Amino acid sequence: MNIGFISKIGRYFFFSSLVMLGGGVSTSVNALDPLVKQGLLIFVQETFNGNGRTCATCHPLERSTTIDPGFITLLPPDDPVFVSETNPDLADLEDDTLVRQFALFKTSPDPAFPDFRSTNHVLALRTSRDGPDGERMGWAGVSEGDGSLREFTEGAIKQHFPKTMARVEAVDFRLATDAELDALEAFQLFLGRQVDLSLPLNLVDADASQGQVLFLDSASAKCNNCHTNAGSGINNPNFNTGVENLSQEIALQTGVFIPTDTGAGDGTFNTPPVVEAADTTPLFHNHAAQTLRDAIAFYTSANFNNSPAAAVVGGISLTSEQIGLLAAFLTVINANENINQAVVFLREAIIEQADTEVAQILLTAAIAQLEDAQQVLAIEGLHSDVQQSLQPIIDRINSAQASDDLAQEIPLLSGIQKLMILEPLSLSGISPANLEVGSTVDVTVSGAGIKDGVNMVICRNGGVTTNLVTVPDSTMLVANVTVDPDKSGTCGVTVTNADGARDILPRGSITIDAGGVEPPGEVLTLASVSPSTLDAGSTMDVALTGSGIDVGANVLVCRSGAITTNLVTVIDSTTLIANLTVAANASGACNLAVTNPDGEREVLRSAIAISAGGVGGNPLSITGVVPGLLFAGSTVDVMASGTGIQDGVSVEVCRNGGVTTNLVTVIDSTMLVANVTVDPDKSGTCGVTVTNLDGGRDVLPRGSITIQ
Repeated sequence: MNIGFISKIGRYFFFSSLVMLGGGVSTSVNALDPLVKQGLLIFVQETFNGNGRTCATCHPLERSTTIDPGFITLLPPDDPVFVSETNPDLADLEDDTLVRQFALFKTSPDPAFPDFRSTNHVLALRTSRDGPDGERMGWAGVSEGDGSLREFTEGAIKQHFPKTMARVEAVDFRLATDAELDALEAFQLFLGRQVDLSLPLNLVDADASQGQVLFLDSASAKCNNCHTNAGSGINNPNFNTGVENLSQEIALQTGVFIPTDTGAGDGTFNTPPVVEAADTTPLFHNHAAQTLRDAIAFYTSANFNNSPAAAVVGGISLTSEQIGLLAAFLTVINANENINQAVVFLREAIIEQADTEVAQILLTAAIAQLEDAQQVLAIEGLHSDVQQSLQPIIDRINSAQASDDLAQEIPLLSGIQKLMILEPLSLSGISPANLEVGSTVDVTVSGAGIKDGVNMVICRNGGVTTNLVTVPDSTMLVANVTVDPDKSGTCGVTVTNADGARDILPRGSITIDAGGVEPPGEVLTLASVSPSTLDAGSTMDVALTGSGIDVGANVLVCRSGAITTNLVTVIDSTTLIANLTVAANASGACNLAVTNPDGEREVLRSAIAISAGGVGGNPLSITGVVPGLLFAGSTVDVMASGTGIQDGVSVEVCRNGGVTTNLVTVIDSTMLVANVTVDPDKSGTCGVTVTNLDGGRDVLPRGSITIQ
């Protein structure tokens, strides 16, 4: 965003990244790899003997590598963006009206298909470019050659850099060398996030938190169905969402004609990540959504709900309030990413302080990112505390030279991030740990990620009432509780945030003095089991260690009945031996539960792995199928991905019939390919059932396959 910063930054400034893990900043960063530095210089300086444009002309780094009409209005008349206006030989390179009014650039040399598209950002390419059939670059996921980032770069030079419309290599431009392509690829892959988020995050703002719940809800907003973890989804798929219809609506509103864009040739466009959406408006390939809220609202419109994509995921209906909640969520994660980027710039500036020119560019970049965070939050009226806290840091960086003194700003920025995103909810202790029967007392629970509105329960089986909970800060809650007069024994503590995040202190964390009743014995805990992998069809002894194990303890492994407990021998309070028999067709992982005669119970989750037919402890799990759209009367290969897939597996598409599986080929334990034939009169949505020879079975629900 930060358009006003252009004059200060200039057309060239450095951009970097770090791995964003939740809300926190990285604790260390190294100096730039020489190949990345080389790629940076090529990106911002190299014209490839063309018309004067560089990569940064249309992917300006000070604008998060995209460009918009507001940015364009601030450019001087001789900027290479306007080369089609200033060079008669290039009059047909662009449509000057579309460039100035909508920041749309011609992306195809074919006069019959003059696609005009916005400049999509090149942030987080490492997490967003891979598709099921290779790399997918650009808005449609298609380009010359193999579709890779390298090939896409070469295509961009041919399309956007020529001196004349003849586009003769070595006359109108030169192609990048292999070394230059290596460097450009390294630099572009260095930009932005290196891994996707892992949602949900522990968000402080109530609206953003509710927006995150909506985002992850596969039945209502359905955002996460395609933009998994706010990224490009699994395999960066192409969809026809009906967004191209907006180009015609723009034409009706403005009188400016935008030629029809068929995307990949079938009306489909690929799936961009949305972490950076608030900072890169306008949005969509035609810049039809001026704001983040406009983009979200599109998915509740008739254009989307009547589209082929809606037929796959189902229709979406959102209220204006829900649109605002989703915008709040996306804005907060965008602002958090801005601060992550600023921290990297600061660290790099300190490392590069001997090179004052480079260091100053880095400091300026840090300021731009922090001001972007302020701006996106201000637009949605969020986190005035963050906006205000960033300003003195911006002022200090703005007036400083790169030096070790700037390192003091980094923990301050990390602290500011915690105003938006807390650590995950976790509990570490409770005090006092001993309560008197019939008493009313304050207890303090310590931990991290505790939020206002939290709920606390002591003793899940009742007997202790929570009267009031106060949250002094995210590391502590104070609860006033009343213990029933007849309550005794040991209890656990369950704490649940308003957004559903939950953590537990185990039974034994609280002891209730019954006033003359014999104090409870040692608390039952489970530590380990050996061996932890059993063969299907075997009978063997396993040793279980822990504490508080009583004579007469019962052992249950696999509630499904896949493992039978024959005999339990308690050696002492820390060890028992259980003789177990594993069913011949068993597979997967099982919990192990121990129950003392007094009813005290403890569970080791996924403690036992069953080796079945070479699968080891890897149970059958199917995570996805492509393509998700089949046509009636067709015969096609579909690929199912997952884990624990065995030779001899069977595949059933549509349990109610209409699809015949002809052949199944197992590529490896993570992938199978099934050749299927769809009946001519088949339509609707279907699930997929995969069954191993040992009986292991998993199902992708109805809706995983759509038949037209």
